[in-house]
Amino acid sequence: MRRTHGLFAALLLLGACANPGTRYLADHPDWTPRAPDQQMDGAEVLALLHVPPAGEFTVTLEETFLSRVEDDIWREIPAREVASGAAATDYTVVIGARSCSDWQWMTDEDYVGYQAEERSSWYLLRGDTLIAWDHWNYGPRCVPVNAFRPARGDDLALERTLLRFVAQRFPNPQTPAEIRFDRGVAYLEAGRIAEARRMLKAGDRAIEVLSNDRIHRERGVTRTELQAQEEHLRRRRAELSVAIDRAALEERGLPTAPVERFFRGVDD
Repeated sequence: MRRTHGLFAALLLLGACANPGTRYLADHPDWTPRAPDQQMDGAEVLALLHVPPAGEFTVTLEETFLSRVEDDIWREIPAREVASGAAATDYTVVIGARSCSDWQWMTDEDYVGYQAEERSSWYLLRGDTLIAWDHWNYGPRCVPVNAFRPARGDDLALERTLLRFVAQRFPNPQTPAEIRFDRGVAYLEAGRIAEARRMLKAGDRAIEVLSNDRIHRERGVTRTELQAQEEHLRRRRAELSVAIDRAALEERGLPTAPVERFFRGVDD
């Protein structure tokens, strides 16, 4: 009987020590990592960080920071408190830094290694519901993939504080130009035209770099490949620019017909 009790206690201890991803998979055996959405709760957000994506590459969670925000006061909390939810008026901040490595064998003896710098994701929950996020993931060859939904309305002030904290403690490497244009679209959907314009300018700087003749040698690609990438980014840039102009006119209550005609031209 004593040994039975000891085994039961050991199992309880193992469950307590298991990471949040393992616990979530035990309760949801059919779950697989997916893009964030507003249906996620704190427990699933933690699982999203701890369970690596499927593929023949390795994504490692390097560090996390979890905090409850009550009346503008940040209080660091354990993972179990995130998973248990929060009062409807409180916020929860989840931050995780992950890295990636990928080894692709070309022959039985030769391989190519790909490694990516750490990227930090953040998630903002109100009560136990995800409302805003900047989620970084990786694909084959450790190519970064991003899903982004900025805050809206009353949540903006906390998002700004969160972004300052992430920049200081969990700084990210440079964001690829195409992802900046994606973020510009997300900002427009949130009615944040000024931030969308900043993404446009940041993308412009990245396009200028591509026009440098030395870049194709440094990146190990041909001029033709680089030109194709530049043309693609310029098209994305034009689409975002037109969308920003249209949103600005709509905000001022002005007709958008001229912009709409140009926008159709971009799509053709």
